[in-house]
Amino acid sequence: MTNTEEKKVAPKKDEYRMEGKDSTIGFFTAGAIAGAVSRTVASPFERMKILFQVEDLTEGAKKQKKYTGIWQTLVQIYKEEGWVGYFKGNGTNVVRIIPINAIQFLSYEKYKKWIGEYQGTLNTYGRLSAGALAGMTSTLATYPLDLVRCRLSAQHEVKKYTGIINAFKVILKEEGFIGWYRGLVPSLIGIAPYVAINFTSFETLKRVTIDYFEVKELGVITKLTLGAIAGTISQTITYPLETVRRRMQMASLGTRSGAEGATMIQAFKQVYTKYGLKGYFKGLIPNYIKVIPVVSVNFLVYEWCKKIMGLSRGAKDI
Repeated sequence: MTNTEEKKVAPKKDEYRMEGKDSTIGFFTAGAIAGAVSRTVASPFERMKILFQVEDLTEGAKKQKKYTGIWQTLVQIYKEEGWVGYFKGNGTNVVRIIPINAIQFLSYEKYKKWIGEYQGTLNTYGRLSAGALAGMTSTLATYPLDLVRCRLSAQHEVKKYTGIINAFKVILKEEGFIGWYRGLVPSLIGIAPYVAINFTSFETLKRVTIDYFEVKELGVITKLTLGAIAGTISQTITYPLETVRRRMQMASLGTRSGAEGATMIQAFKQVYTKYGLKGYFKGLIPNYIKVIPVVSVNFLVYEWCKKIMGLSRGAKDI
C-alpha cells in the first residue's frame, strides 16, 4: 500500500471528552460546592482526628491522655467549648477546601482529557496518573491554608492564634516564609497516591456496579456507599503520611521540644519511637468516620452539580 493509499484513522472519541460547554468554569464550580458541603458535614470528626494526631505536641498537654475514644472526645469537646467546638477551624477549612477541591476536580478532569488524548484511550493507569497530578496541583496551590487550618483546629488550652490572618502573620514572623510550607514534602508524597486511588477506586466501583446491575443510573445511597468504600481504601493506604504531615505542621505550636518533627524523617522516627507502628495510625478510626460523609458527599454533590450544569457525560462518568 502506497502512502497515498493509506487511510488516516480518526482518533477515537472517548467518554472523557467534553464538547460545547465551558467545562473549566463548570468543573471548578462543582468542585467548590462539593468541597464546602462535604467538609462542613464532617467537621466534628475532622477536629477529633487532628486532636488525636497531635495531642502530645500541644502546649499544656498532660502525661495522661485527654482524649481516649470517639464518644469521650466528642463529649469532652462539647463540655469545654460547646457545639461551636465541633466546628473550630471549619471556617478556615471551608475557605481552604473551596479552592483545593475545585482545583483538584478541575485538574483531574483536564488531566484525564490530556492523558486520554495522548494514549488514544483512558485506561486505569491513565486515571491513576491524572489523580496523582491533580492531587499535587491542588496541594501546591493551597497548602498554606491547610497548615493554618490544622494549627487553629489543634489549639485548645493555649490560644496562640486568634484567626486566619493572625495565624499567617505569626507564622511568617516566627518561622519565615518557609513556615507556611512546613510538611509540604510528605503532603505531596501522600496526596498523590491518595487522590489517584480515591478517584480511580470510585470510578472503577461505579462502572463495575452499573455493569453488574445493568442500570443506567445509580441511586443516592449506592453512590454514597461507593464513595465511602473508595475513601476508606485510599485513606488506609496513605494515612501514615497524613499523621507525619500533621506533626510537622505542628512543630512550633507549643511543642515540648521545639525540634520535634522538624523533618519528615525525624517525624517518622519520633512517631515510631513513642508509639511503634500503631502510632502511624493514631486517629484512623475517627478518620474512617469522617471519610464516609466527606468522600461520599463530595462525589455525590459533585456529580449532582455536573448534572445540573449539563457537564455529565453519562452514567459511568465521575
